[in-house]
Formats: sequence, structure tokens, C-alpha cells
Amino acid sequence: ARPITAEGYGMRTNQQTTLKAPATLSGIGVHSGNPVEITLHPAPANHGIAFLRTGMPTGNDRLIKAHHACVSATELCTVLGDIETGAVATVEHLMSALYGLGVDNALVEIDGPEMPILDGSALPFVQAIDQVGIATCDTPRRWLKILRHVRIETGTSFAELRALAGRGGPQDANP
Repeated sequence: ARPITAEGYGMRTNQQTTLKAPATLSGIGVHSGNPVEITLHPAPANHGIAFLRTGMPTGNDRLIKAHHACVSATELCTVLGDIETGAVATVEHLMSALYGLGVDNALVEIDGPEMPILDGSALPFVQAIDQVGIATCDTPRRWLKILRHVRIETGTSFAELRALAGRGGPQDANP
């Protein structure tokens, strides 16, 4: 088998990417102990990453975007969506694999409330994506350009974004 790297994948292109074919993984949720199956589906440009939560007690499926506004909890794991109407927990390893390989667009079909833990790392997700391959879309990537230093604090915690010198931001105007 060839080594698993992002070289040749979406990290080196200015075009959006998706999967070439579906990939299915199954395992046990680390917190719930329940079996779960996920299928990573290709998605069109500008779709982003979204979870299709199936297997709901109501019988209704729920589409949950992987977006900061959809985060409902962060204790022990990241939860997207609402427990009452459908949520997906423990998304960190999959999201790391998708980002690390440069996948911009994918639909993650999941039949339970929690991602499978697999081996406890992102590696099984990377291997599944590597096995099906990554396709380039005909749409340019959208980039977030940090123009100035931004810091948000809550208690002793903080998040910070800094503009990089040499990237065309205002910090380059006065050397």
C-alpha cells in the first residue's frame, strides 16, 4: 500500500474537493457503547461537511451542518445538533481526517447519535478516504482571510486568530 499523505489531494489545490466514491465504516460509540455505521458520501461543491442523522426514534432524518453555530456541547466530546431533535457526538477524529486531507464537501450518513471510536484516532477515517480517493470540483475554494488580530476570552480560556505577516494584511503596510 502507498503511504497515506495529503500530497496530491485537496491540500495542494485552490479548487474544492469531495470523495470519489462512498466509504462505509462501523464500530462502537465510545460514550454510548452502541454500535453505529457511517457512510461518507461525495457531495457537490459548496455543500460543505454535513451529517445526515438517521435512525431517529421519530423516524425522521435530520441534516446537521458541521458548522460552529451547530455546536451544542463540548464536554468530553463535540456535539453537533440538538439532543431532542437529532445530534451527532464525537465528530473530532472524522473532522480532523477530512480537514487534513483537504476534503471540503461530504455528506456523512450516520445511523446513531455518536461516531464510532474505531481505534481512537483519525487513522481509520484517513484510510477509508484514501481507499476511495478524493475528486476535485470545478469550483474555487473559499478562504477566510484574517486581516487583524482577534481574541475572544471566557474566564481563563481564549481563542485567537492572528494575521500572518507577508500575506497581504494590514500588518504588512508598516514594516
